[in-house]
Amino acid sequence: MPICEAFAQLEQQPNMKYVDEAIKRLVEADALKMEIIPNPKEVEGVKILQLETAAGGAIRFFDHAIGINVPRSRFLPVKATSDLLLVQSDLYTVVDGFVIRNEARKKPENPSIELGREFKVQAKSSKLIPGEIYKGGC
Repeated sequence: MPICEAFAQLEQQPNMKYVDEAIKRLVEADALKMEIIPNPKEVEGVKILQLETAAGGAIRFFDHAIGINVPRSRFLPVKATSDLLLVQSDLYTVVDGFVIRNEARKKPENPSIELGREFKVQAKSSKLIPGEIYKGGC
């Protein structure tokens, strides 16, 4: 099963309702005190300072919260458009919940995908790449 089909089958809404309610309670009580992480960036040639918080750091505010260690064999990180193209290609598939590399690939490393600056923003990339190629058939 292609990865994009596997993820399309996920339904997270029921769990998110409880998370939303818990976050709402903390925000209303002004109890969610998160550290601000400054992240200097350049967006379309303009230097900016993006202020972020580490979502994982919020776990300390929730009673009885647990963390789950998910092995790399269960997911592929997507941080750039080039990563997204790899995931949407036929390079990987999902078998029994595990991300499996296409056995027809002989080289163990991922192909190098180098894109221009115009592909840095995913929303713009989807307009620059023809639909069937960009969507990986999903």
